[in-house]
Amino acid sequence: MTTSQQEKVKEGTSPFAAIATAKLGEEMAVLLKEYLLQQTVKPAKQLLRWVLFGLLGALLLLAGVAMLMLAGLRALQAQTGSTFTGSLSWLPYFISIGGIGILLGLSVMAMRKLPSGAPDHEDKDASDTTNGDKTD
Repeated sequence: MTTSQQEKVKEGTSPFAAIATAKLGEEMAVLLKEYLLQQTVKPAKQLLRWVLFGLLGALLLLAGVAMLMLAGLRALQAQTGSTFTGSLSWLPYFISIGGIGILLGLSVMAMRKLPSGAPDHEDKDASDTTNGDKTD
């Protein structure tokens, strides 16, 4: 036995312990790398995909609403005969913009609406009871 092996035996470690420790370190590095990929890179890719699809949907919705507004304007100008001529020629534009405003208002109201499972703000006092019973 060499002196370094004798020193390791005296310390209570074997030559295999150094190999096992090195292998454990390599496994820990691989595990850490996989964990970081799982917790950072993959969620970032999913978030990017979600944002891109959202932007694409918003752009398509904007294009559809613009086409709807132009179709309504064109219908008001062409199908109403002489109703919107002369001093009333601005009225089809106003009606089209008003229709888009109503559509926008309905969209905002729908976004502010609480989800079906969410508690209302008015029921806050009733849900604060300690035993869970609602008393009137």
